[in-house]
Amino acid sequence: MNAEELLEKYAADLREFSGLDLSGVNLPGVNLSRSTFLNANFKTAKLTNADFSHSIFQNARFHEAKLTLADFSHSALQQANLSKADLTRTDFSVANLQGADLSYADLRDAKLRCANLKGANLSRADLRYAKLISANWLCCMNN
Repeated sequence: MNAEELLEKYAADLREFSGLDLSGVNLPGVNLSRSTFLNANFKTAKLTNADFSHSIFQNARFHEAKLTLADFSHSALQQANLSKADLTRTDFSVANLQGADLSYADLRDAKLRCANLKGANLSRADLRYAKLISANWLCCMNN
């Protein structure tokens, strides 16, 4: 499925996407909120200002993706690979990032209010100015 087919299905009220490969795609400002993504690959994608709020990601890969100002609030991102991603000013409020790989990610000024970060790998992540109010990050790996 390519980006055009994805957007057509979303416009037709289809919200479940399996095996989606959008590696390297450029979709700034796309709205894909309240969707389910199974085994989706967003590696090196450019998704600035994207709305993924209230979505579910299983086995999602965002390695080296540009997600500046994206909205992942209230989303489930357990075990997601967000390593080396640009997550500057991204909203992860009330998101479940349990076991996610955020190593080397740029999380400057990101919103992580009430996020579940248990078991998340935050090694070498840039957390300057990140909002971590009430975040649950006990047992995060931060070496």
